[in-house]
Amino acid sequence: MQPGGAPQRRGRVDRYVGVVERVERYEFVDDLGNVIRKAREARFLTREQLAEMVGEKVSTIRRIENNELKPSFELARKLERVLKVKLLVEATDEVFERAVSKAQKRGLTIGDVLGDQLKSEDL
Repeated sequence: MQPGGAPQRRGRVDRYVGVVERVERYEFVDDLGNVIRKAREARFLTREQLAEMVGEKVSTIRRIENNELKPSFELARKLERVLKVKLLVEATDEVFERAVSKAQKRGLTIGDVLGDQLKSEDL
């Protein structure tokens, strides 16, 4: 605690260390939308059924399957459990180091961890 009873604030980098550990160096598999669509169809699920099972909108599932939207880390994990497919794989050290560098400058987002790899795949 700081003088006056206010709780001591942790530094910006310290605040994101736990997030980095939870993400555990993951990135999306190649052709993510197609993997999700094929797994859904193999289980004879409609987009509506899948959306309900993971607590998302049908439009979100459609956009993910069409590669217009990348799911959050949490949604990717839900989709993995429901569809019984692997959507997240361990990231390379280079991707992880870029994400940590960004966290030190302005704060880490899941997009930082997963997005840089996706951008380089689009090139």
